[in-house]
Amino acid sequence: MSKITIYKEPGFEILFEFAGNKIALLHCNVDKITHSKLRKWLAVFENTKQAFVYLGIEKLIAITPNPKFAEIFLGHYVKDYDEQYKVYLWDLN
Repeated sequence: MSKITIYKEPGFEILFEFAGNKIALLHCNVDKITHSKLRKWLAVFENTKQAFVYLGIEKLIAITPNPKFAEIFLGHYVKDYDEQYKVYLWDLN
């Protein structure tokens, strides 16, 4: 399945793809982070989560090499995917 862009601006992009029944894989592309941009991106991400709830998505999953960024966005660590990547979950229920 292809990725769908739901938000894009220079330096930040949120994409997703459906992964199964009520689950979406989350993809975030981030360049340089500044404090002011981070506050805006957190607000965008909160709105994005509400849009997923509206679509019937109950869980977002991200496999990331940057766990600090996932934790800033309040993702919950699930497990190591491999030596480089970690799995994070957002439960939208």
